Amino acid sequence: MSKWLRTLREAQRIKETKSGGWDGPYGGQVNTGSTDSEQADINTYGGIRKVGILQPYISSNSWIRVNPESGTSVVLQHRADTKDPQIVGYEDRKTDQRITDYKAGLGFYRPLREGEIDIMSKGGGNLFLSDRGSVEIRGGPVVEVLSKDKLEISSKAPLMRRALHLNKPGELGDEERLGVVKRWGKDATTPSKIFEYNVNSVEDQGEFSQEKLLILKNRKKTFVDIRVGEVFDDKGLPVQSLKTGSQLRLKQEFRNRLDTGSFTTELDVDGNLSVTLPDSAKVGTYLKIPAGFLEIEVGLFDTSIQCGRNFTSECGRNFSVHASKRISLVAEAGIEVKSSTQNVSISAVSGSLLASGTTSLALSSSGPVAVGGSVIILNNGVKPSAGIGDAIWASPWLVEFATKYNVIAASVDPTKASNIAVPIPGLPVGIISSGSPTVLV
Repeated sequence: MSKWLRTLREAQRIKETKSGGWDGPYGGQVNTGSTDSEQADINTYGGIRKVGILQPYISSNSWIRVNPESGTSVVLQHRADTKDPQIVGYEDRKTDQRITDYKAGLGFYRPLREGEIDIMSKGGGNLFLSDRGSVEIRGGPVVEVLSKDKLEISSKAPLMRRALHLNKPGELGDEERLGVVKRWGKDATTPSKIFEYNVNSVEDQGEFSQEKLLILKNRKKTFVDIRVGEVFDDKGLPVQSLKTGSQLRLKQEFRNRLDTGSFTTELDVDGNLSVTLPDSAKVGTYLKIPAGFLEIEVGLFDTSIQCGRNFTSECGRNFSVHASKRISLVAEAGIEVKSSTQNVSISAVSGSLLASGTTSLALSSSGPVAVGGSVIILNNGVKPSAGIGDAIWASPWLVEFATKYNVIAASVDPTKASNIAVPIPGLPVGIISSGSPTVLV
């Protein structure tokens, strides 16, 4: 080889060596990255070289790590000690266009103010720390913002879930859920494989159902189970009211300590409410209103109150019962009306007041008893018949009662003194007078 040719090739080698980075940094591009060795195949001037990945920070027990994507532009330089190439930085010459796209509503490459930090993964996981001290955490469409300015935490996701220490994959319990209804299922071919699936709405076809669910459990049992929204059981089946058969909007179960029953509340989609206490609730329900009032209004349908033993109603002042048509009091053993200090007044304004006893009828008073209005008292089920001006003769027991208790029978018209009679044995107890109803005691 001639001397001049050797000189030309040496000059070319020196030129390539200098341009290859021995005397300064040079560029390259990530071909592939390794998940095991944290090295990347870098395509550079001399071909593909295996180079260690530059981490922003790494120490024994703390780190900030990254595995660069294929196609990432890097800056390399050879180490002076080992002569090996090393990544010294990353670069992207398209940042201006990315910021322009962000301002147009495309992508997540936002412009940064001084002191702000933005971390984004390939799949859309994002952590943004603003210069105002707020934190935004994003997992694709799932976002949570910790706002320093508003002093609030706001979250947006199809389902938000918080689990406690006894929660297990594949079981519904010891957790709180808000959002889309999901339930656990098992693979038909591989029962050991479990998965979660969305439950479709019953009310809004084509949409996912939504719920607020709270289930608390200990090592023995579930003791609190609250489901609000579209109520589904653990298998994803809609739950109907035991009373109406309609789907529930609310179901609450609070198990008693012996696990023998529950305090249960059910509210169906039509607004019907059902409350059930367990047998262990010996005290029952206690309602105290110190200063307000209680108003219960029932519209078109009947109201029924059933009591297994005694029913007591106490009132500090007046107690009034009003019916547009009829009030009926029925007792197998007896009905007692008693006033401790004041008179007892029983009157019929425009109709008749009927008191009857198939065996006996007893009226008791420590003082005079005044009966006014349209009053008929039946003895042994026999109604007396009399016309105006006729004397009504009482049966022996009624005469004895009138004499003993000084009963006065009076007409509704108190100005007619002739209509007042003091019962004497063997004499008429009441007098039928013109313009006044029958008065018989």
